[in-house]
Amino acid sequence: MQHGADLGERMLNAFKDGFDAGYDNIVLVGSDLPDIDVAHIKNGLEALNTNEVVFGPAEDGGYYLVGMSKLNTEIFTNKPWSQPNLLELTLQELQSNQISVGTLDTLNDIDTYEDLIASDFYKSNIKLQQKIQQLND
Repeated sequence: MQHGADLGERMLNAFKDGFDAGYDNIVLVGSDLPDIDVAHIKNGLEALNTNEVVFGPAEDGGYYLVGMSKLNTEIFTNKPWSQPNLLELTLQELQSNQISVGTLDTLNDIDTYEDLIASDFYKSNIKLQQKIQQLND
């Protein structure tokens, strides 16, 4: 179960719990990614073989996946959550601390109606388009 006051604290606690349980490589994945597939997650885990941290960048400037091979608490403290410069600031901080970082393909997470309509998932899903149209009528 997630615990923490904000998104950063919840993610930090998930990593702490995982490392405390003895896991070596851990990735957290957002739940608002209709275009994600198993290859993205595998690539994230593989990137941890050569990097301490891995990110899957989101088109909105955040990230849909974060992984670590050891706990780096600074990733989750004093960050502008849900802001377009989140990943950029986080990468700058990690670089200045000489922490190796890998990145994956950029994906579109679905935070708003506009994100949904712009997604390949929506464009290729006729039933979803029909349902949205019904709800809007």
